[in-house]
Amino acid sequence: MVEEEVQAWRERPLDEEYYAVFLDGTFLSIRRGKTAKELVYIALGIKPDGRREILGFWLFGAEGESARNWKEVLKDLGCRGVRKVRIFVTDDLPGLEEAIREIFPEADWQLCVLHAVRDALNQARKKDREALAEDLRAVYRAETEDEAKEALKRLRERWGRAYPRIVAR
Repeated sequence: MVEEEVQAWRERPLDEEYYAVFLDGTFLSIRRGKTAKELVYIALGIKPDGRREILGFWLFGAEGESARNWKEVLKDLGCRGVRKVRIFVTDDLPGLEEAIREIFPEADWQLCVLHAVRDALNQARKKDREALAEDLRAVYRAETEDEAKEALKRLRERWGRAYPRIVAR
């Protein structure tokens, strides 16, 4: 009974339009005879009125995250009724942005802030990471566009010479 309900939920029709769709994978313990960590692909949508909705989850077996599997997720969203997405927010998995462009050509793509900050901090010297994280936080937590621009200006002034690739992003 529960399996049929889950399957019906996973196959339900979706709205035609979403303001944003967040795509990410996470490893969860899955029991299939024995318990093992498997990658679960997850899509979360934000509707034009601001309400959030879990669009679905997908399991592709024991293989790692791939753009090919994300392309199947995107196709499934389209088959279930999604026609317009303003922006997809994802990690920077190679090929994922191209898969999005192929299935939803009018959608924009943005690197997830969490992934962008992680990538930036991984490129910085250990001694600089705490201060750099604080300056990055001032940019992405700004409450207004003007505050964000000012924080970005300070970030570029402070870190531009030491980390030109980080501040260029």
